[in-house]
Amino acid sequence: MSIDEEGGIIAEWRIAAFALEIDVDPEGGFSYTVRRDGIRLRGGRSQTPLRKMIRDVSAVVALANPNWRSLFQHASARTAR
Repeated sequence: MSIDEEGGIIAEWRIAAFALEIDVDPEGGFSYTVRRDGIRLRGGRSQTPLRKMIRDVSAVVALANPNWRSLFQHASARTAR
């Protein structure tokens, strides 16, 4: 994640040959782009396909590394000790 020159936020995830980029402008509007090997496959400004895309990306990550969550310690796990 990073802040762009206009004060918006850019979030990008890369999984194997795929990339999902979400751009949020300072007013809260957003757009997303999906690329494979650097070639744009799809994109838009609607929440419904974006939500599906995030589910699809999550499924690809789970297949590639089913234990990825173990890389991150959740705050709830830290406070439960």
